[in-house]
Amino acid sequence: MYLLRDINKTRALYKRLRRTVGLREQFFKQYIDIENSQCEVDSEKIRAAHVHLTQEFGTKSVDVWLDAMAWEQAQGDLSRVSVLFSQAKKSLPDNLIGEFLRQSTTNSGTN
Repeated sequence: MYLLRDINKTRALYKRLRRTVGLREQFFKQYIDIENSQCEVDSEKIRAAHVHLTQEFGTKSVDVWLDAMAWEQAQGDLSRVSVLFSQAKKSLPDNLIGEFLRQSTTNSGTN
């Protein structure tokens, strides 16, 4: 768990680096994990990080969409899940749509 002053440094670093070209998915996912580990979780920061992740990798990764949808579902916001589902179908290339639909159906059946 990160102390408050450390999380503020981490947030500042994330804010500065998130616009850097060539970052990997793992950078965003680790930041989301760090935010989730806080005693007082800031849902808006996590949501924003999921948005950044889907904006950056949403045309090539099914997982970024599934992770964002699962997080929103855990928050109880089914309307956001629906919006993300629609955005994913528009963003993913045809060769990934089938995998996305298959996994999103499987995941929704187990939650």
